[in-house]
Amino acid sequence: MENLIHMEIGGVNFSINIPGKTPHILQEHDPNYRSFFRRVTKRKNKVPEAIDIKINLELENLPDTRKLTKIFDSGQSWLMFREGDDYWIILHPPSHEKPFWAARFNRDVKEVTVYCGARFFQERERETIILNPVRYPLDQLLIMYILARHQGAVIHAAGMEMSGKGFILAGPSGAGKSTLARLFNASIGQNNPGVLVLSDERIVTRKVNGTFKAYGTPWHGEEGTTRNKCVPLSGIFFLNHGKENRAKPLKPQQALERLLQVTSIPWYDRDVMPGVLLFCEELLTRVPLFEFHFTPGLEAIRFLETCIRDI
Repeated sequence: MENLIHMEIGGVNFSINIPGKTPHILQEHDPNYRSFFRRVTKRKNKVPEAIDIKINLELENLPDTRKLTKIFDSGQSWLMFREGDDYWIILHPPSHEKPFWAARFNRDVKEVTVYCGARFFQERERETIILNPVRYPLDQLLIMYILARHQGAVIHAAGMEMSGKGFILAGPSGAGKSTLARLFNASIGQNNPGVLVLSDERIVTRKVNGTFKAYGTPWHGEEGTTRNKCVPLSGIFFLNHGKENRAKPLKPQQALERLLQVTSIPWYDRDVMPGVLLFCEELLTRVPLFEFHFTPGLEAIRFLETCIRDI
């Protein structure tokens, strides 16, 4: 029997296969992931739109990737390579002699093998304990590639549920995503039960059965808000700091550049990039778009709630 742990982010279900008789993956090291994965012997109550990805963990023989063709270098810690039809993602911070892990997958991204370095497994009381490598940045990079072929994308945005509707507040670092998430969280404490913050940093968006949806993720910002929930996407607000609170509707062509700036797109990969661009184009024509100038106070939340009632 396979020793599996299931982790689901943005409707992508990672079934992580633990080798041998390993008792479990350590989950406690990052509380932001707790609501996104669970240990089961057989998958139950599967979400219909879930995309199933099998991940096999290997604890030995970290491959030598020096002969692979490099296609991207993040300049910080991870690199991407090609080997025929296969991709390799390597987490190798410059300050370390050896990589932390190496992940291999093909174009379909239906199955991934993750070769774990020594730092990811430990012996405790005659049992092997594995730290979960399927976390940032690996999970986010895999989901970027997976959604490129399944009508979806990862967007640099905070996400909210208001009265059953989903809205994303998109912008680059410093645009105010965590600030607004903090204000929304504060408004919840002031008897505003119709509001729920999904994330203050990254949101997954997907088209499922003709409907656009927003998913909370474990990839948080300064506010540290993460929530494993999916809501229908009813609007996108592009953030700007301002001297007053105001919102202006945008046409798709006006919003295109702004959306591309905050969407995770593998520009270096011509095989995958078009799928993300096509999704962005349809998203802009199907979901209401706004430019939102705001001041950092609860008045911004009240103003935004008023706007949303009319959508």
